[in-house]
Amino acid sequence: MDHFIYGRRFAEVDEVTAVVHDFIRSKPTKFYGDITHSVHEKRKKLIGNNVNFFVKVPEKCIIGEEGRGFFYQMLQFQDERLVAAAVLLEPLQRCISLTADYARDRKIFGSTVLEQQTVQFTLAELQSELEAVRALLYRAVLSRLHGDDVTLLASMAKLKAGRLARVVTDSCLQFWGGNGFTWDNPVCRMHRDLRLHSVGAGADEVMLSIICKYMGIAPPKPRF
Repeated sequence: MDHFIYGRRFAEVDEVTAVVHDFIRSKPTKFYGDITHSVHEKRKKLIGNNVNFFVKVPEKCIIGEEGRGFFYQMLQFQDERLVAAAVLLEPLQRCISLTADYARDRKIFGSTVLEQQTVQFTLAELQSELEAVRALLYRAVLSRLHGDDVTLLASMAKLKAGRLARVVTDSCLQFWGGNGFTWDNPVCRMHRDLRLHSVGAGADEVMLSIICKYMGIAPPKPRF
């Protein structure tokens, strides 16, 4: 099925407010059975990813127990954050590799872009940072498989992967020059799309708050 529905009932109406994610690219949004469309939000970044809020669905389409949607979301957040970090490894590696190949072929003022030491050092630094995030993620996943609480490691991995995505895509885009700003350039698209990973599944600031809590340095919440 193309959609995932998380819903709760409004007390005044016999309907459900739901969030529907349509991940089918290059297709119009589809709704099934009694589901009706209410509001459509156009995303600025993710091409072909439609997210629809406030659609009405019948009670029979509720997934799980009514009123427990937020609880279900919290239960799966650590796995989602591990996945959010994991799915960045390949595109970031591709971003670095594509940039190295382009810089190797692109000639300016009698030499290639890759012959400039600053380009070499930048790509080497990015590759090193990527491997560090990969090692952190592997450690977190191994702990998860052992049944340990991975809230701290998952938050760290998600934080560092999301921030690295911004650094890698921005740094690599610089070496493509004006060509890097063309709409169909793969690095340009990664620069747009991967920015989401510092926001989705918990923003960087949320990850930092969790890390502070586990370190025991977060201030106590005021009691009223």
